[in-house]
Amino acid sequence: MKSRRLLFVPLLAGLALAAAHAQPSPLEKTRLARTQIDTLLGPRRSAQPPPADPPNPFTAPGAVAVDPNPANPNPTPTASTEQEILARTLKLGGTATVGGRLQLIVNGVAYKEGDTIVVREDGQIMRVKLLRIVPPSAVFELNDNEVIVRIRN
Repeated sequence: MKSRRLLFVPLLAGLALAAAHAQPSPLEKTRLARTQIDTLLGPRRSAQPPPADPPNPFTAPGAVAVDPNPANPNPTPTASTEQEILARTLKLGGTATVGGRLQLIVNGVAYKEGDTIVVREDGQIMRVKLLRIVPPSAVFELNDNEVIVRIRN
């Protein structure tokens, strides 16, 4: 029986030494943890800043980009831009007959042919003249150009 105990004593001593070597010291644990953190987060810490003008992710593939600085940044108004101005500033509500005359409801007010409608666009006051009411459309004059706008009833 003593001989068996003598066999187990060196075995237990060897296991105790192996266990002591397997446990790193607290300083070693800290160094290993910092190494792992640097390995994982190193690329993020030295990441390049995003581009100043990133591509728009909402454009369709193959779409042509619009030049943000055209040759003429302040174009003179054309019929299409005037129509856009009218669409933004005038809310057409339909037509009404008052005293036998056809009138157009614009921004909640009734106007007859020949009346001038005063509107504001970007802090600028504009005068729009109602030339003709011909259902289903009306003809306005803005900047000496006639613009036809469809009336929704």
